[in-house]
Amino acid sequence: MRVEALIKEGELHEALLHLQQLTNFINNNEHGFLKLSLLYYQMGDTESSLAKIRECLKLDQDHKQCFAQYKKVKKLTKLLNEAQLHIKEKKFADCIQKLKSALETERAVKAFRLKIMPDMCKCLSRTNDSKDAIKFCSEALKITPDDEDVLIDRAEAYIVEEEFENAIKDYETAIKNNEGSRRLKDGLTRAKNLFERWKKRSYYEILGVKTTATTQQIKQAYRKLAGLYHPDRHEGAEKKKAARKFIEIVAAMEVLSDTKKREKYDNRKPV
Repeated sequence: MRVEALIKEGELHEALLHLQQLTNFINNNEHGFLKLSLLYYQMGDTESSLAKIRECLKLDQDHKQCFAQYKKVKKLTKLLNEAQLHIKEKKFADCIQKLKSALETERAVKAFRLKIMPDMCKCLSRTNDSKDAIKFCSEALKITPDDEDVLIDRAEAYIVEEEFENAIKDYETAIKNNEGSRRLKDGLTRAKNLFERWKKRSYYEILGVKTTATTQQIKQAYRKLAGLYHPDRHEGAEKKKAARKFIEIVAAMEVLSDTKKREKYDNRKPV
């Protein structure tokens, strides 16, 4: 009764201690080992969960509940271990597949999702799947907001998305907790340099035309890009990004389609 009450109150570690003592007092306690396995599972400890459920099956290999738990834990343990191996071997695409399978295997237990988020963040950022990387990194940071590796991974994903200001914020947050890190300082410098270069892009680069482009070619490029990036054609997070791009396209068009403004722009002093 005490164990059940502790579990309901979320005191899983305390419940685990009582349950271990209770299980040791009773011989042939299949139910106790099953309960221990389930409790470890709720805490996200697959290895311990697997060890306890094996104890149940040693006592009764035909125990239906224990066998079902064994199959589930064994599958999830294998997926998570393989994902870690892929990370070590830098096979990040394979890592993503294993972690996705792990999430499909266990959707309800929060502890597993918390374990998977940082690894998914890392693997996605390494494959330049930046949008999903930002999503998973952000979820991980809700739980551990000062995780240096996750902050760096999200910053790098922001850079791919050309959200340089967000990347700079993540690096600065990480530096507050580890001021002496050369890795963080180099990352921050790189993000700032890329941001400055991005701000200094020419109007020709924005429209994707040559400096010798005719007014007609400039207008054609504008119409094509304006259609792609008009904010009304996008939703959610993409809408904000599209709006920023659309403003740049309009500004470039206003200058390059006007002969006098274009001449003045072409004769400007280098930044």
